[in-house]
Amino acid sequence: MELMLALAMAALLATLAAPAYQRFLLQRGVQAAVDALVGDLRYARSEALMRSARVSVCSSRDGASCLATPDWAAGWIVFTDVDGDGVVDAGERVLRVQAAPAYLASLSTSAVRAAVVYEATGWARAAGRTFTFTPVASVAGAGVRIVCVSNQGRAGTRPPGTLKCS
Repeated sequence: MELMLALAMAALLATLAAPAYQRFLLQRGVQAAVDALVGDLRYARSEALMRSARVSVCSSRDGASCLATPDWAAGWIVFTDVDGDGVVDAGERVLRVQAAPAYLASLSTSAVRAAVVYEATGWARAAGRTFTFTPVASVAGAGVRIVCVSNQGRAGTRPPGTLKCS
């Protein structure tokens, strides 16, 4: 009898904890993707300044080339971009590779340009861009997050629930 009562209580606690744990996993997954993109955009900007050369960030599935049609949820790469075309050409070196983030249904951007190109001055050509991170499931407290790239090329996040940069 006591064992059955203990098992019933354990089952009840597990049932109550499961939704909170799912929300926690979604929140952490989306936050990890946000942190990864912001970190790589800041890294690209600092590398452009340090190298006195263009450095770009573009969406990539294979970690070696940019996608013709941007799909940032597939992952992205940071690379030296000698000609500033936002595409990995011969002689341009890939500096970082980010695989597809977990727990994201989509990662869209407001810009038409496929890549964020940082000039040697640290300014981005694709300035004023908004990246929208949408989780795989709609769970209260684990909503959409955004990353904003300012006119100067600085990347930053907005508080949860904020849906635009300005």
